[in-house]
Amino acid sequence: MNDIHELARDLQDTLPGSVIHLDCDPPKDSTRGWLDVESAGRVVAVEWRAGQGFGISVLPSSPDCLCDGLLEGPDETVTSVEQAKDYVVELLKGSSVRGRSVHSA
Repeated sequence: MNDIHELARDLQDTLPGSVIHLDCDPPKDSTRGWLDVESAGRVVAVEWRAGQGFGISVLPSSPDCLCDGLLEGPDETVTSVEQAKDYVVELLKGSSVRGRSVHSA
C-alpha cells in the first residue's frame, strides 16, 4: 500500500460519513495520485507524489469559474500520511488555511 492509499483508508476510518474519490494506479505501480474528500459541504483535494509528499487544498464551495484555484499550487504541503490526515480533517471541520478562515457553505 502506498501513501495515498493509506491516507484514503485513514480518512475513511476517521470521517466515516465522508465521500472519498481516489484517482491512482494500483498501489505497487503508482508514484502519484489524487484524492478528493467531501464532508459536511466542504471539499478538500490532495495530490500525492512519491518522495515529495502531499499538496492539500480546499476547493471553493461555489467557484465563480470552474478554473478558480487552478495552477495556484496547494494551500499546504506536508510529507507524512499522519500530517496529511490531520490537516485534511482540520480543514473539513472548518479551521483555517494559511491564516484564512474556512467557513461552511
